[in-house]
Amino acid sequence: MNDLINLQLDLINKINPKYEKKLLLTQEEVADIIGISTGTLKNIRSKGFGPRYIKFKYGNKERVLYPKTALAQWVNETEKINDEWIIDEKN
Repeated sequence: MNDLINLQLDLINKINPKYEKKLLLTQEEVADIIGISTGTLKNIRSKGFGPRYIKFKYGNKERVLYPKTALAQWVNETEKINDEWIIDEKN
C-alpha cells in the first residue's frame, strides 16, 4: 500500500474511532465519511463509479459493504469538482 492510501486510512480512522478496528464499512458509514447521502452513494455505485464494494446476499436480503482500503484508494484517486466526479488517471 502506498503512503497516500495509508494517510487516507489514518484519516478515516480519526473520523470515528470505531472505524479503526473495522475492515468493512456500511453504506451509512461510507456516506458519512465522504460527506454525501446514502442515496447519492447508491446512485454513483449503480453507475459503476465509486469505491469498490462487496455485496452479501442471504435469503431475500442483500447488504453492501465497502472494504476500508478500497474507500481510501478511491478517495485518493477521486476529486469532486463542480458536482462532477473526476478520476485521477495518474494513480
